[in-house]
Amino acid sequence: VQFLDKTWSVIGSKTSLALTLTSITGIDYGVLCGHTQPEEISVAERMSWASERRTTKVEDRAYSLFGIFNVNMTTIYGEGDKAFQRLQYEILSQVVDHSIFAWVHTDAGQEDTASGLLASSPSAFSCSGDIVTIPHRIFADQWRHSGQLPAQHVQRTAGGLVLELPLLDRL
Repeated sequence: VQFLDKTWSVIGSKTSLALTLTSITGIDYGVLCGHTQPEEISVAERMSWASERRTTKVEDRAYSLFGIFNVNMTTIYGEGDKAFQRLQYEILSQVVDHSIFAWVHTDAGQEDTASGLLASSPSAFSCSGDIVTIPHRIFADQWRHSGQLPAQHVQRTAGGLVLELPLLDRL
C-alpha cells in the first residue's frame, strides 16, 4: 500500500508510515507491518480500530469491518444500526472471543437504557484497544480452577444469546 498526496506524489508506504498510522488509528503496529494476523488480535481491540470511523451511511460502519473480521454477510442498505448487530452475531458464530462483550456506552444518557450484551455501534469500543483474549484453559490455570470449564461457544436463540462464562468467587 502506497500513500499519495493530492499531486500524486508518494508520501510513504504502509510499512514506512506504520508508527504514524498506529498513533492515528490505534491499529496494531504488527498488523500494519504484516508480522501479526488480525485474527491474533482480540475482537474488542479490532472493533476499537473502527470506533472513530465516520461514514455517510450508518450501515457502512459495519460493512467496512468485513475484512478485519473475515466476515461475509449480505449488505442491506436501509437497515441502519441493525447492520452492526448482525455483524456482531456473525462474528460470534465464527469466533470464540468473549471480548466482543467488552464495550462501554458512549452516547450521553444511553447508560440508562437496556441495550443487551451487544454494542450499538463501533464507538462503544473506543476504550477497548487494550483488551486481550485469554483462552479458557489459561484463565482456569491462572486462577487454579480445577473444575469443568464452561462451553466456549455462544448460541443465538429467538430470546437472545446463550453463553456460559467462568466466574470467580472473590474472597
